[in-house]
Amino acid sequence: MPADRFDSERVCQVNRLKLVSAAAVVLLAIAASPASGASASTQGGSAACTEGDARAALEAGWAAGLAETSFRCRFPLYLDGAEFTFCEGDVIAGSIRLSNDWSPNDGSSSFSSRAEAIVSLDEFHHRVWLDGVEQALTTTAAKSIKFDESKYVVRSTGFTAQLAVGDHVSVWELTFSDFPPEQATVTIHIAPAGSC
Repeated sequence: MPADRFDSERVCQVNRLKLVSAAAVVLLAIAASPASGASASTQGGSAACTEGDARAALEAGWAAGLAETSFRCRFPLYLDGAEFTFCEGDVIAGSIRLSNDWSPNDGSSSFSSRAEAIVSLDEFHHRVWLDGVEQALTTTAAKSIKFDESKYVVRSTGFTAQLAVGDHVSVWELTFSDFPPEQATVTIHIAPAGSC
């Protein structure tokens, strides 16, 4: 077989694996989501969410399963149709966390190195509108985590905001390669301080 044919077949195979892995990342994020209508942050007597709390929540991202992750001071951008309630004065974070498995063990990973897994995460593009206004997003540095025997590289993207009392709408859009964009709409309710 000519070398150029082998190279082009290898590139196609690697690209297919990256696309499958990318789709799995998005599906994992959606599958790990809790039921709609979660109530949130400071309801129930907790202290108000500060700018530092919201930044820490954004930096931490979401755990492998959202059941173990607190909704205090944050909400997942990708939970289409979900509603979250926070209190007046809270600073909150809207975020999403993507990850790629780059484990060298048993050859199941689509990526041959941590650097290649990070490059794949860079191919995801996020946009968020809050009440129709596009938000400036922050993306964290790539972090390595180990889960069982697998190695992952993870990165969170999102924004922080302090919203007025009332209802607000967050619209998140994800684009990747030539796939159709994914979108999710989340409603955020801000309750008056006296009712929290």
